[in-house]
Amino acid sequence: MAKRFEVAGLLVAALALLVGCESLPPEYRPERRPTAAWEKQLRELKCDYRRHSLSIRSRDPLVFATTAVCFGGHVARKHPGLGYLSLVLVDTARNEVQASRITANWEGGLHHTASGDLMWFSTGNAGMTHTDQRFIEVFAAKAGTVTERSLGRLELPFAAYSPFVHLGEGCHVLMVSAFRRNYEDPYRTLAWVFRDEDPVGTAKPVEGVGRILYWNPVGKYFVTQKQVHVDVGPKHSDVLERSRLTCSGELATLPGEDAERLANVTYMSASYLPLPNGDLVVASKVADPDEGGAGELLVFQGDGVQRAGPFSLQMPDCPDLSCVPLGMSVLLHDASASGRHLLMELIPVDVFTVYRLEDLAKVRRWPTSKPSDRYMHVLIDDATVMQLENGGRVAYYSLTEPK
Repeated sequence: MAKRFEVAGLLVAALALLVGCESLPPEYRPERRPTAAWEKQLRELKCDYRRHSLSIRSRDPLVFATTAVCFGGHVARKHPGLGYLSLVLVDTARNEVQASRITANWEGGLHHTASGDLMWFSTGNAGMTHTDQRFIEVFAAKAGTVTERSLGRLELPFAAYSPFVHLGEGCHVLMVSAFRRNYEDPYRTLAWVFRDEDPVGTAKPVEGVGRILYWNPVGKYFVTQKQVHVDVGPKHSDVLERSRLTCSGELATLPGEDAERLANVTYMSASYLPLPNGDLVVASKVADPDEGGAGELLVFQGDGVQRAGPFSLQMPDCPDLSCVPLGMSVLLHDASASGRHLLMELIPVDVFTVYRLEDLAKVRRWPTSKPSDRYMHVLIDDATVMQLENGGRVAYYSLTEPK
């Protein structure tokens, strides 16, 4: 037990050293601005957000939806320590916040359809444990409302973790993985290509896909990877099988530009963020074992690639330079609609950094005030980051130099 606290203390010291030597200036703190009426309404709901459950319909004006466990307002439960999973819709132009309890407990894939409706998927409904439910239920709410209705079910041969939807244009991919009680249970996944007009009726199973990497907005197809890293074994490979998945559900050979770019990425679990102009951002990890699994950032623009990293920490009491550093992971949050700025986070130090992608210059950098909060972020434009914090708080970070 003493050893565990000693290691934890060293990590805290290392993180303090990292932030301390950065000497973060005052302008990296949230900017002061009047509290809008919609922010006051949101705070009354006292919501704790699901980090990966955010759908932005419009950035100007800002209209977004999220699922969150809310403890206040009209969705509050009688017990003050318990909350309901709710659908929250915010229209900043109208200063309007709507919220309603939803059926799902284990949900995913929240997104706006082309008509403005909201759609999401559940592998665990209220009143059932996630190990009992063997179907995915599809829910929707009409544009501008939060009243849910069921669109039907997809049957499953197993109980599943929360579903994930990879969004495309005209079609999407729904993926689930089987619930595992321990590492001895087999790793199983299922995937479907579907269209919003009829998500259940158009759902077509897809075989031979381990991961959906990203949607190519120029070629109008998904880029897939067959291999998935599970539990043990090598995390890098020079022979990863990548393919193109069309909206018809067919797998085909990956075109040259995508194949050439991805040849630079050997990390099986890398995350990808495509930009509207065809550029691609990748959060990967270096293969060198001496780097301690350090994360790196790759930005593909045309035929070129820029790299940032590796990102790692040297423990403060390391006796010599041969110590393996503590590798930090890169988490991609958002890119501005123009594709000019990228917001990322370094884990476990919980430091957020905004990069200007044309030259990978750091524009702004700030630590979280409460690392236990898993904040959600929106690059509203090329000048402002909005940060949604647990408890319904809202903060803004300016990317422009103070006057």
